[in-house]
Amino acid sequence: MARAGAAAEALPGDWPREAAAGDVSCRREDEARDALSLEQILRLYNQPINEEQAWAVCYQCCGSLRARARRRDTPAARAEAASHVRIWKDGAVTLEPPSGASPPAAGKSGRSHCTETE
Repeated sequence: MARAGAAAEALPGDWPREAAAGDVSCRREDEARDALSLEQILRLYNQPINEEQAWAVCYQCCGSLRARARRRDTPAARAEAASHVRIWKDGAVTLEPPSGASPPAAGKSGRSHCTETE
């Protein structure tokens, strides 16, 4: 299992200029340089991430979902694309649903569930 700091090690400490220039959608202008979407990272490096990096991103996504649950925030919508996974300069990973997305469908218990194919 990947350790928590692995996502920070998976990405270079200095973000490419073209990524921070304006195609990063963030809540605040000053945060734009601190996060990139997974889609942007894949496009900039023109290659897939390796297995260790992928596990680190998954681990950090789970941590982000756990933190949301502890704060009793609205459940995040499913990350349907690499553009919804935001990787911050410090290695943190958050899920950002597309604008206007509704929470995932929930069963009778009120909790969302995955099927075998997911």
